[in-house]
Amino acid sequence: MKTVWMRSAGHTFLVERYDGGSYGIRLDGALLGFVVRDEHDYIAIGGESHREGSVVGAAVSLGQAAALLARNDSEPARLHLVQAA
Repeated sequence: MKTVWMRSAGHTFLVERYDGGSYGIRLDGALLGFVVRDEHDYIAIGGESHREGSVVGAAVSLGQAAALLARNDSEPARLHLVQAA
């Protein structure tokens, strides 16, 4: 397992990359959930007790998927942001 700090959406996440290719996302020491890659999308899966194992949303980057896990609401979301040139 490798770890790295990542800044996204105003938060600093600790990202743990597991041997199977999935990622654990932590914020302030708490496990928010996991991110897995599905072809072009990063799928955010909740790890907190109120949404454990549920798909929180899909994003086009690991940072965006981590930001989905940091949201306070419980509705799934699809986040496809367009980068300005």
